[in-house]
Order: sequence, then structure tokens, then C-alpha cells
Amino acid sequence: MLGKIFFIQMKSIKTFFFFLLISSLNSCYQDTGDFFRTDSIILTADFEEKRPGQTINFKIVTDSGIDITNEAKIFIQEITTPPADVTMSDVPSLTSLNLTSYKVYAKYSDINSNKAFTSNEIIVKFDNKKSFVKRVLIEDYTGAWCVSCPRVSYAIELLKLSATKMVPVAIHIGGSPGSFDPYNFVGVEPLFQLVNFTGEYPTGKLNRMTPWPFAQNSPTNQNIAIALTAGKPVRLGLSMNSVIENNAINLNVKVKFYDDYSNLKLVVYVLENNLIYPQKNNTPFYGGLSLIPNFEHDHVVRGTFTNLLGDAIPSGETYFENIYSKNFSVDVSTLTIENLNNLEFVAFVVGSDNKAINVRSAQIGENQLDFDENP
Repeated sequence: MLGKIFFIQMKSIKTFFFFLLISSLNSCYQDTGDFFRTDSIILTADFEEKRPGQTINFKIVTDSGIDITNEAKIFIQEITTPPADVTMSDVPSLTSLNLTSYKVYAKYSDINSNKAFTSNEIIVKFDNKKSFVKRVLIEDYTGAWCVSCPRVSYAIELLKLSATKMVPVAIHIGGSPGSFDPYNFVGVEPLFQLVNFTGEYPTGKLNRMTPWPFAQNSPTNQNIAIALTAGKPVRLGLSMNSVIENNAINLNVKVKFYDDYSNLKLVVYVLENNLIYPQKNNTPFYGGLSLIPNFEHDHVVRGTFTNLLGDAIPSGETYFENIYSKNFSVDVSTLTIENLNNLEFVAFVVGSDNKAINVRSAQIGENQLDFDENP
């Protein structure tokens, strides 16, 4: 994969900077100071809740995606009655030994515009509740015939290099002669209706229901995906283990709860990696080739072990400290798979709003002994 990314970056770097230069020149004609103009700043926390003695880290970016954490000032106020004084911190983090909450905001003075900005306020707290590593599901609606689709594939690969909490799923569409794709996922229509799919390719969805805006390869839009792995902690974790025996795939999925939940559904995808097939392209990525002859298609949906929209988790199973377990046994002959060694499973839990609460992936034969709890 590193070799692939190196090829991508080296082949497309000239084209990328050409487009960047043109964009810069165009912006100069319109408004010389607008290219990196700051109109607002956004404050985020790696976790909104942690245990006493642990550290919550803050990040501040401009609306154009520029990281100004080291230039901005953090203001912290303990939430008490009567209100505590506001203090300014010299470091973008907070550690507390107390079971308490804090209101946090940031201020930034832009030397280019001589303007001062105040960020949004966030509430962080220190408590003894346990939580799990929080991942984001990326569902990429794509096709080998789609000339614009490589931009999302490229964005996902860049995200995988910089962040380990991404779980991508490639939903290939293309069953007609004019838009043929050998990995066409039959039966996707219920999901189209659920997410209000408009027929635009590519389309990216985060945690199933949240749109991933146009130009996903930009730093700002990558931050949208990364932000969903932070913030409010998640009290629901997953683990999987699988094996192939007697021409059957046996998969066990477990869900552990550190809070009470209701109206949950479990979705399990079966994916295949390292599928080689030509990809059409009109983007500057992957060398800018109009046809990428040996394109590697990864995380390709080959089927589901549950209903595409999810199987209901019994309400009597979703309570604090319980572990819900479900076994699947599927004959390999019922799936279209080129290489069983390249199988991957993605399991996630959705709430009543159909948004993914947490998600995890596993390779065939992998035995996940834990639920990835936060320390």
C-alpha cells in the first residue's frame, strides 16, 4: 500500500500543483487576500469525556482547514455553582483529577487581517465511565466506469495513511452495458432509498447518513471524517473472529455495552480486497491516466450477512456491561469471491436514526480478543 501511495503522489504531484497554482491565480483576480482568508475558527477535542488524571487534547483550525492550535489561546472555565473564574491555558490540553466538567473556547488574532476570532464553545468532562475506540464508517458509492470516482478512492487512501480509525466500504454500482462494473452490488436499492441517493458518482457517506462533501481530497473535508472519530465518547464496542471450515465462512460478532441502549441494529458487510480491474479516470490522481489499467479495488462489497439496513438487536441485550453475540455461517458458494484469503468483514451498529454508532473491520481468520476499550 505504501508503494501504491508513493506512485500516486509522485505521478500526480505536478498536476496537483498546477491545479493549485491555477486556483491561486483565479482567487487573486477576484480578491487578492481571499485564498487563505479566515472567517471563523473551530475548536474540537480528541475526547469530550475522559477519566480523572487523563488528558483531553484540543485542536483549533480555521474554516479553511489551517491548523492554528499553537497560535490560538485556550480559555477554560470549570462548570460549578457559582461559576468559577475563566483561566487561560498556555497548552492546548486539559488534565483534571476531579469528577467535574469544563467549558472551553479559543481565541485567535489573525495578523493578516487584524481580526480577532472566538471559537465555538465545547463542554468536556472527567468521569469514571468506560468507553471504546471510536471509528468512522465511510461508504463510497463508486464504479469502475465512473471517471470522477478515483478522487474518493484517493482520499480514502490518504486518510488511511494519516488515521487508523477509518473503516471504508466500496459499494460498486454498474450492471448495464454503458456503466459496467464486474463488482456491481445487486440489491443496493433499499440503501439508496435510506440515504436519499441522488445518482451522483462518486458519493461518500460518513457513518451511513452524513454526507461527505464534494472534493473529499481537500484537507478540510478530510477533517470532517477525522472529527467523527473524536468528540463525544462511544459506549459501544465490537469484536469479531472468523474461520473457513468445510466450505463455510463462520463469523462471530460481539457487541459490548458500557451504557444502556435501545432500538439498535447490526449490519455486517462481506468485502474483498486486492481486486484488479481497469478504472476510468478524469482526475489528476493516479498519474492522471484516463484509464488506469491495473487499478487495485479494495474494500469491495461482495454481500451482507445481515439485512442491508440491519438486523434488530433484541432490546433485552443492549444494557450496561452486557455482551451481545451473534454467529453467522455462510456457504462460500453463495458468494462471488475471487480469493478467499482477501476477505474482510465490516460490522457496525446503527441507532434509530440509522447512523452508525461504532464500526470495526476484521480480516478473514482474525481473532479479535478484545473490544478496543480506551485506557
